[in-house]
Amino acid sequence: MLGAAADDPDASSDSLRARAARRGLFFGCGVSTPQIAGDPDFAAAVVADCALIVPTVEMKWGNVESYRGALDFAAADAIAAFARDNGLAIRGHTAIWHVNVPKWLPSVLASNDGEEVFERHIHDVLGHFGDTLTSWDVVNEAIEPKHGLPSGLRNSIFAKALGADYVARAFRVARQALPHTPLYYNDFGIEYGDRYHTERRAATLALLGSLRKDGLVDGFGVQSHLHTGWGFDPHMFRRFLADVADLGLSILLTEFDVNDARTPADEPSRDQAIADHAERYLDVALDEKAVKGLIAWGLSDRYTWLNSPPFARADGLPNRGQPLDAALARKPLWRAMARALGDAPTRDI
Repeated sequence: MLGAAADDPDASSDSLRARAARRGLFFGCGVSTPQIAGDPDFAAAVVADCALIVPTVEMKWGNVESYRGALDFAAADAIAAFARDNGLAIRGHTAIWHVNVPKWLPSVLASNDGEEVFERHIHDVLGHFGDTLTSWDVVNEAIEPKHGLPSGLRNSIFAKALGADYVARAFRVARQALPHTPLYYNDFGIEYGDRYHTERRAATLALLGSLRKDGLVDGFGVQSHLHTGWGFDPHMFRRFLADVADLGLSILLTEFDVNDARTPADEPSRDQAIADHAERYLDVALDEKAVKGLIAWGLSDRYTWLNSPPFARADGLPNRGQPLDAALARKPLWRAMARALGDAPTRDI
């Protein structure tokens, strides 16, 4: 018996952080430097509800090296300092991603210096933070079967310049730089039952199996960008998570949010549809004990990427896919997440 606070998702003494911890899980969210530096109310909400934070952009290549050779970790260091000052863990996101790269990179990657620059970047960014982070998303979103490359790889600037083995190479360099830090592959588009998601799951599982066979990867990040109105097959998704777990990998739900673009405008109905969809997903995902944590990609509707094209609602209304509303009040989604975390099987702590 956990007491009244655990039974009441609205109890002020409770939090998503506490509910997760009681099950051997953790809850966190993505943040950016302006949010925590310029919005003390939001920063306080993060500290109240989260055990971990993730910089949404500050560690990406385009942010840390916009000019070749001029490394700038000031924004990322500010988030690390906020975490340290408030007793929060922090994880790394992301060393290699085909988006948010510096303008100078594509031509350099295609030159004779490409391999050396690629490997040096991974050493530089992981080495800067050392073993202070709980884990790293080493490579992000390398899968895209519709591009027609072998093994379903995305035809990214890295695949074009360095070949299909660039993912494994990135993990080898990361393992050398941080031999004791858990290394993750992170991707989207594996949550639903349509053909596109089915192909992405198959390609992702094959990539994870190859990396795991060589001892290069420790976990998989399921981004978990959900959409109301999309068909969710709980049996299919549960089977996929079990397949990942059978590889000996840990799993994180790394970028959780709910796009409500297909939901009617009425706010109470919309909030309930979001909560119901999220809870169905989380009940399945958190049932897999290899899943170690849930990370919301933002915490409040005050800050959400889902209001930007092409994800924004056609009617212009702001998306309501975060657990707290723009005034930082708990919504039905927060309560659905609290219930799902509270009902999850207990992990070994």
